[in-house]
Amino acid sequence: MELMLALGLGVLVAAGAARLFADSQRTYRLLHGQTRMQESARQALDFIARSVRNAGYLGCRSSGITVRNTLNGAWGDIFEIDVTEPVQAFDGTDARGSADSWTPSLERFPVRGSRNVFVRGRGIDPGAVLPLTDVLVLRRLAAPGARIAETLEPGGFPVVEDDDDLAIETGDFAVISDCRQAALFRVTRMEREEGFATLVSGPGAGPFDNAAGVSLSAAGTPYGSPFGPEGAAVFGVVTEIYFVARGAGRNNVGSAPASLWRKTTINAPVELIQGIDDLQLRLGLDGNGDGAVDRYAPPGAAAGQDVRSVEVRVTANSVDAIDGTEPMRRTLSRVIAVRNRQ
Repeated sequence: MELMLALGLGVLVAAGAARLFADSQRTYRLLHGQTRMQESARQALDFIARSVRNAGYLGCRSSGITVRNTLNGAWGDIFEIDVTEPVQAFDGTDARGSADSWTPSLERFPVRGSRNVFVRGRGIDPGAVLPLTDVLVLRRLAAPGARIAETLEPGGFPVVEDDDDLAIETGDFAVISDCRQAALFRVTRMEREEGFATLVSGPGAGPFDNAAGVSLSAAGTPYGSPFGPEGAAVFGVVTEIYFVARGAGRNNVGSAPASLWRKTTINAPVELIQGIDDLQLRLGLDGNGDGAVDRYAPPGAAAGQDVRSVEVRVTANSVDAIDGTEPMRRTLSRVIAVRNRQ
């Protein structure tokens, strides 16, 4: 009798301990999932916020400067290096996953294998972008620029200081800019000598090549004069494209969670943050030119208008399923000012 009582009590204690352990494990998974979900959303917003704040930077003065295109391709055909539109967004409106599933259409997008992408294998596959999610494109010049060492006369090539901070390399796309004019060109060769580098822009036949016989100065005005050489600099081009697509990893039930991806200029897209289900955008527009936001509109209704801010809403998940069902989800939003448009 005593042995049976002891065994019964032991079974009760063991069952209680097992239940307590299972509950503690579930609580741990729940707290871990909540923490991971919140951190993913915050990191996604932080990445996008930094890009939005820097969008539109064109060197000496970000407003009032028109960048001249000295390449063969028109702006619309060189999407990855088009610096004329600081903020561009595409509204996911259809679940089919074709180029026309977004408004405006992704027809001129740097799609993998198309002529609108500089390196064929580094484009974006529209079929991989999650349907009904939005796409955000942010453009700027990389700061700090490389100051020109001598006044650039029309028809010449920029000579810049060649120090440890020089980030421009052969093959890069760059913009020379001062307080009056700016021009896009491709560096085809660098001639280095005694701490200086000449950025040669030789002509070519492709849309991403320099046009033959085209000067960096449209009006024949030297860069750097009358302010001196320090009044002009050469900057690298930065285009950042944010979108949501399936990631490379797997969660605890074998599914592939969606992730926030980013394609930077001519580089291949990279997976930034796992566990981002959705990206939705609204653009703050200045309709009367007073510098203030008059209204917010979805990307499809804001094409070609003056964007002063971006409302970003991301939906994050816990990646792993809780109790073998579905991951938890949470949506966070933030309104970010485009500082270089103020």
